[in-house]
Amino acid sequence: MANTQLLEYVKQQIAQGLTKESIQQNLVSAGGWNLVDVNDAFATLELNQPAHNPVAPTGTVPTPPVNVKYAGFWVRFVAIMVDSLIIAIPIAMTQFLLGLILIKNPGSATQTAGALSYVVSLLLTWTYFTLMTYYSGATLGKMLVGITVKSDSFEKLSFGKVLLRETLGKFVSQIILCIGFIIAGFTAKKQGLHDMFAHSVVIYKDPAKPHTAGLVVGIIIACILPMIAIFGIMSSVVLVALSSARQKGQDAQVRTVLSQLRTQAEVYYGDNNTYSKTRSCSQGMFADASFASVFVQLKDKNVVTCYAEGETYAISAVLNSSGSSYCYDSAAVSGDGVAFDDGSTASCKIMSSSLNSTNI
Repeated sequence: MANTQLLEYVKQQIAQGLTKESIQQNLVSAGGWNLVDVNDAFATLELNQPAHNPVAPTGTVPTPPVNVKYAGFWVRFVAIMVDSLIIAIPIAMTQFLLGLILIKNPGSATQTAGALSYVVSLLLTWTYFTLMTYYSGATLGKMLVGITVKSDSFEKLSFGKVLLRETLGKFVSQIILCIGFIIAGFTAKKQGLHDMFAHSVVIYKDPAKPHTAGLVVGIIIACILPMIAIFGIMSSVVLVALSSARQKGQDAQVRTVLSQLRTQAEVYYGDNNTYSKTRSCSQGMFADASFASVFVQLKDKNVVTCYAEGETYAISAVLNSSGSSYCYDSAAVSGDGVAFDDGSTASCKIMSSSLNSTNI
């Protein structure tokens, strides 16, 4: 009669997809077992259950390994929650860095940063699941709960099938309201739609070994993940709010500086009976020391445009929030627009919706 311990070990090795020859070699060369005892164990198994042939004949259903156990919906759900937490870390770091860039470069950078964040998230997720499944047969979440991905003949998945499973298969499973994932709890081999696409199954790596500890850890992580997601959403909202507040503050500062420049222009005219003639913010009346003390309040003087034509002047500056400009001129006109000089008169070209004429 075959040794019980040896018989159980052989069952476990067959369940993992190892061939008879490799099991024999490991037991004899590394384990120190007698070849006769090893063959006796295989003979006992063959009497109780047909041997699994790794290469199934054409048109037949592959025979599963001894004691194969398919992984159900909930254990796979715990695994994907763990994987989501793992992949969320580099994604969150990427989004945080993009958020910092957005704060420093507001305006048109918002849409670019958002699109780039989405693309990076997709790429990181796809790379993680594809490479881990192909090279290790399981992601870190699946490893934690002791399950692995195999072909429906219980062999290692080819790279082509992994790509099919992780791209088209999961895409289709997701767009039908994730029903493609949910059906894994109801099919005979616990296959989701993406498994059916790639002819893959998810099984326990060692059916005889309990995985309670890994499952408990996975459940705890699955409970933590929503809190992390909420924190990430709140962080994003805060970053956007900070960016918006910063832009509005900068716009208010620009308008304040323009108002002060207008006041200095009138003081200059009262002293000199002219606004001078210049098309530069560093010449004519704008070169006066009183203007310099106002310009210093701007981080970038280049955002300001200055024109003066003796009896008229116009000053405009670019706003951070919209990329548009705000303008003041000698005719007491102010609003969203740009300074303009036709060669004889300097004035503001104001958008009609923002026209604001005041008396000085």
